[in-house]
Amino acid sequence: MNKFFDNLKLNTKLLSIISITLIFSLIFINSFLFRTFYSTLMKKEKEKGDQLTKVFAHNCASSLYRLDFYSLENYVIQMQNLPLVKSARVYDNSNRVVTPSSRGITEGKNNSITIKDLLTYNDLIVGKVEVDIDLSDSMKQINTYRYKTLFSSFFIILAVLLILYLLININVLMPLSKVIASISKITKGDLDQEIPVHSNDEIGDLSRSFNLMTESLKENISITAGVFASMPGVFIVTNKDFALLKWNSFTEDFFEIDGDLENKIIWEAIPFFERYKEVLREVIDISNPIRLYRETYAKKPNHFFEVFLFPLKTNKGNGLVVSVNDVTETESINEQFRQTQKMEAVESLAGGLAHDFNNILCGISGTLSLLKHKLHFTNDFKTEDVYDYIQTIESSTNRAENLVQQFLTLSKKQNLYITKVDLNEAIQHIYNICQNTFDKSVKMEVNCYPEPAITIADQTQIEQVLLNLALNGYQAMATVDSQDREKILSISIEKFEADRFFVLSEPSSMEITYWKITVSDTGIGISKENMLKVFDPFFTTKNIESSTGLGLSITYNIVKQHNGFIKFFSEENVGTNFVIYLPYLSAENSIVLLKGEKERFYVGNKECILIADDEPIVLQIAKEILEESKYTVITAIDGQEAVRYFKELHKTIDLVILDINMPKLNGRDTYIQMKKIKPDIQVLLCSGLKKDARIDKIMDLGIQHYIQKPFTLHKLSKKVYDIFQGLKKERGN
Repeated sequence: MNKFFDNLKLNTKLLSIISITLIFSLIFINSFLFRTFYSTLMKKEKEKGDQLTKVFAHNCASSLYRLDFYSLENYVIQMQNLPLVKSARVYDNSNRVVTPSSRGITEGKNNSITIKDLLTYNDLIVGKVEVDIDLSDSMKQINTYRYKTLFSSFFIILAVLLILYLLININVLMPLSKVIASISKITKGDLDQEIPVHSNDEIGDLSRSFNLMTESLKENISITAGVFASMPGVFIVTNKDFALLKWNSFTEDFFEIDGDLENKIIWEAIPFFERYKEVLREVIDISNPIRLYRETYAKKPNHFFEVFLFPLKTNKGNGLVVSVNDVTETESINEQFRQTQKMEAVESLAGGLAHDFNNILCGISGTLSLLKHKLHFTNDFKTEDVYDYIQTIESSTNRAENLVQQFLTLSKKQNLYITKVDLNEAIQHIYNICQNTFDKSVKMEVNCYPEPAITIADQTQIEQVLLNLALNGYQAMATVDSQDREKILSISIEKFEADRFFVLSEPSSMEITYWKITVSDTGIGISKENMLKVFDPFFTTKNIESSTGLGLSITYNIVKQHNGFIKFFSEENVGTNFVIYLPYLSAENSIVLLKGEKERFYVGNKECILIADDEPIVLQIAKEILEESKYTVITAIDGQEAVRYFKELHKTIDLVILDINMPKLNGRDTYIQMKKIKPDIQVLLCSGLKKDARIDKIMDLGIQHYIQKPFTLHKLSKKVYDIFQGLKKERGN
């Protein structure tokens, strides 16, 4: 019933309510008037009957006393001849009718009333009389009155309803209709509507309120639209299905869009977002923002962009807000700060690195001198002894390679590469650097997580953060004079569930799972007056000549860029704990890295390989390794020579191994010239650099394979073998 009533129009509701009220009111009034009329009429009829009955009883009393039945009979006949009387009866004391002419009431009893009276003579009761008064005329009057009342009520109701409808329609419904029509246009975006105000009643107040609301809304929308349009970066709003709802003019200019984007899927309308499809879905699924830093755009080379994705919740459903801002200038400054801090770390580690490298060189040079001596002066020198010396040299070479890679990672200027990182590996890497460089009086403790500790990060920057904190801890312990306190630098990692209470205490956090990395030392600690300045740029308690004060500031910013946060706890003369929180990524969703195979070499099928490298030693070693692996090898000392050989022999050359940095013609230009000769050329790019943006830029030209120096027999032979096996699969051989 309520649902039916709710679906009615307002005028229908009002008329229904008024009609029902009028009907019930008139029913009540009619009922009251009818009862009053009926009671009055019945009272009059009864009074008449009482008078007649009294006269009839007075006349009959003496006759009954005398037993004058003849007179009694005449009285009865006279009474029954009266128009108002239907019948009359006389009873003696034995309750017997003594007048034969009396008529009994056999029909129409409901249209009569019986009035009784006692017959007394000289104070002696001699009998009684009954007179039936005819009410037929009265009932006709009553029915006539009833019908007149019903008809008059009906016409009254119609007249009242008509008048009320006109009044309601003029004073309520028509003004409301105008208000509703204006509101409907406003909801469709036409904010130029103004509702006319014709009265000072509630509808007038409503109209004025809507006009004020519309003006306020127009102003707010104008401000919002102005802010939206004037935003210097890309700003896009989509629904939960990633269909475009709103965007600013900068978006169209930035992505060079010509045409309507309304309701188009964001990555279909703007190909730039194709690579972020999974990330966009993740933001909607987990309802947490994701910030991607140092992103690139092919049409804007040498620029870096921050892509910020965050969920949008509205009354009409969930959505997504996408912001893209150019952070090239900011990142340039940050990169300078990071490089400065890296150089500080390099300076702090340089002595230890040199010491460790000299130890490695000592092992190599000493072993070589022994080997040379035994080969010249010992006649019974066995093959097993030569192998042992070679093993020692190989082990020392591997240590040197690892040390150089650590040094390159630490000192090299490179771009931010976000990928899935095992924090256990990063911690172990920093532990190895510290072990090789820190004073032996400092005890290193590392507690890695028993399973892969996966997060989304740039491994180099995370390692920079850990190394910076480790260096700070080491330097804080170096100033401790007490011989009783043990110098311990500890790095540990554990999983941490941030609940709503933790989020309330730490505004930077979210109610998600984090990796919690703790770097603690037993150094001098941080004074209370310096605690609030720890992460401030250029603040340092070290000698100003040896530190810029950028270390912890950069550490703070790097962690923040990775959607994490950092806290610290310190007590003077006890030590300091720095705690880093980075978002957790389950191992099921991460890339599992395979362990290395046993050292072995892979044999080819006499394929022809051209090697171009400006280092004669590298060229010679690569040639011998590949010839040992049953390949035909051609060598070139620079890019020009390599191109010349390739022009002559490109039909027989199956693979080219190119060094990046060569005189006369570098690896990039050499590849371009070779590709013009043979478009499907297979190239293995080779360099002493880690695979970074510079390498990627060259490989984007079409090179699919890369190997980093130094390489071993196993590494190079396996890489070349895998390339040829892949080609066989492609060709269906």
